[in-house]
Amino acid sequence: NYEFFPMRKEESDSTSSDEEFRAAWGESTEGTEEKPIDIRKDGTILKITLKKGYGHDRPQEFSQVIASFGDISEKEWILDEEPTIPEWVDETLKSMRAGEVALVKLVDQNKEIRINLSTFQLPRTLEEQDSQQKKLEYIRMLRDRGN
Repeated sequence: NYEFFPMRKEESDSTSSDEEFRAAWGESTEGTEEKPIDIRKDGTILKITLKKGYGHDRPQEFSQVIASFGDISEKEWILDEEPTIPEWVDETLKSMRAGEVALVKLVDQNKEIRINLSTFQLPRTLEEQDSQQKKLEYIRMLRDRGN
């Protein structure tokens, strides 16, 4: 059993939303013009949120995403698996929520590109695979990826 401790009124008011809580701990993923999110933590890819997304989840490795960026209209792919998608796109999408629209600044290339994460589906775990064949494919994929 877990024991929960009630928050005092002033504590609950100060962390009324997930984003406020994350911001208080320095984990916000919504960048502004004044304080963009540094995707690689080296200053080469900066993200400014133009439209907030919804939900709490963000895509991760092997998530199926539907997104658009630059001149590429809405396209569906699996993160880190599509060789025609630039690496910076996958990295940026992992910091976004469904429905989020952002402006990405590629500092090294002196470019600004709009990116839109329409929706995504997190990858299924081994236990969630439907059939024995799907489980074997999933295990092979993990082995091939070095996980």
